Amino acid sequence: MRELCWNITTKCNQNCGYCLRFMNLTELSLKQNLKILTNLAECGIEELTWGGGEPMLYPHISQLIRTAHSLGIKNKVVSNGILLTYNRIDDIAGALDTLTLSLDSTNSKTNDVIGRGARHFENVASIIAHIKEQGYPIKLKINTVACSYNLGDFDKLIEFVDNNVDFWRIFKMMPVRERAVINYSKFQISKESFDNLRKKVLQRTKKCKLSFRESSDMETKYFLLVANGDIFCTEKGIDIRKGNALDLEVLKKELVKGR
Repeated sequence: MRELCWNITTKCNQNCGYCLRFMNLTELSLKQNLKILTNLAECGIEELTWGGGEPMLYPHISQLIRTAHSLGIKNKVVSNGILLTYNRIDDIAGALDTLTLSLDSTNSKTNDVIGRGARHFENVASIIAHIKEQGYPIKLKINTVACSYNLGDFDKLIEFVDNNVDFWRIFKMMPVRERAVINYSKFQISKESFDNLRKKVLQRTKKCKLSFRESSDMETKYFLLVANGDIFCTEKGIDIRKGNALDLEVLKKELVKGR
């Protein structure tokens, strides 16, 4: 395995009803996370996706990103964008390879109902514009969760995404863990609805690359490193702990097996 998703914190500054993040895990210190980073480099990890929660809430995230870059690891960040001020973007731009922003709608009411806040679209659009204006060679991506609240908003969303980013990943709302399980009845859509959305997006999207994901696409195909250093993979909707990344031998065993 050459790529790993590292959810560095479980904290978040949004309140999305469909959220499937792990909750209330203890964060590790900077020293401990630097140790994990060294272990990952020794195991041959070439790409890290920093997620959460909201990764920019971890107080030392910029230092970790720069350290990973110095170790020859490519950095990808998945963020809701609230804390990505222009100054903060400028600070990590030289070490950041890909930025994925979460965006479910261009409609302020929809974003508010989902839990992202009414100004979410404007914030995401501003971040993308700044990166382009500065000429940073950062690949731009959008993650969208298709759910009962935003299916009617995709016409305008398609237009915006297709003209502004390199890649678009659309997820069918997944009842994997925590709030996503609790609120599934409110946010769920049928497979037929998701398939119809897939056809619509494929027909109208001309520029950016597309990927569509359902629960089965996310299981057993990647390891998830969480805030306390534990490593998980998900099988049949169940998170299975594989060990802790502070243990180099465990990492070597699991990551080599996962290749």
